[in-house]
Amino acid sequence: IFSALERIIPEIEDIQRRRGVLHYVGEQALSGFSLVEANEFRQWVRGALSHYWGGPKLATSPLLSLHVVGRVARERDGDAMKGLRTVLKQAIERLRPDGQRQMTAPEWVLYNILELKFLQGRRVREIARRLAMSESDLYRKQRIAIEAVSQTLAEMEREELSNGNADSLPSQGGREEGTPV
Repeated sequence: IFSALERIIPEIEDIQRRRGVLHYVGEQALSGFSLVEANEFRQWVRGALSHYWGGPKLATSPLLSLHVVGRVARERDGDAMKGLRTVLKQAIERLRPDGQRQMTAPEWVLYNILELKFLQGRRVREIARRLAMSESDLYRKQRIAIEAVSQTLAEMEREELSNGNADSLPSQGGREEGTPV
């Protein structure tokens, strides 16, 4: 019983934080809760990356509500999915090491996995061969790479909020101004 409770306590805490927050389109949240603080943030990033070129996890991603995505979407003719793809690509590019790209150099592994798997859409077997590693090692390092993108995306959102670009929330798919989200 205790082990089952330990697994669901973080979810319960997340639900309680969310219940304490009312979001209104066009207004800031009434508390400091942020998407980047959600326990599911890494899974949302993984889902968005796995459907980078289109699919339900990109089209319905909670990441579309990030302020940084909203700003980039406005720069991209209001297309939220293009905005999210652009922000994900920027987060991956921030992880790119300096210097000339090397496929098997340790400092390049995370970037190469992200770029080959998600941006280019290559198959796992091909990526493992190009990076000279086993598929199981590739999957382990892919989890680390996704965590790095999640942290970078959270940092980008914090930068957006601290730069004062959070005056208006991103569009929530046609909801009217002042209606609860």
